[in-house]
Amino acid sequence: QWMLGAWGVNDEWRDSLIGVAPKDGLVRAQIVKNDGQNEWMFSLLNYLWEEHNIPALINTSFNESGSPIVHRHSDALTIGKKLGLNALVRHGSLCRL
Repeated sequence: QWMLGAWGVNDEWRDSLIGVAPKDGLVRAQIVKNDGQNEWMFSLLNYLWEEHNIPALINTSFNESGSPIVHRHSDALTIGKKLGLNALVRHGSLCRL
């Protein structure tokens, strides 16, 4: 719901967030509250943290540096694997890579 700014990633989280933090080492965090406005996203984030220790999701244009934005679901899987992502959400389902 809110993008509050950009912050440097703590060293202790850098390896866990390697697919999220761009080369400048900053993340542009968005806050998702449990206020009924985005229950699905809040539930997904909560599930990923509690069940899999996944601390964050990428919610942005999705592409490899120098390539166009991904438009097809099949391309998302290929690029996600190439970028070293752990998983992605596709068609409302969590896909482990």
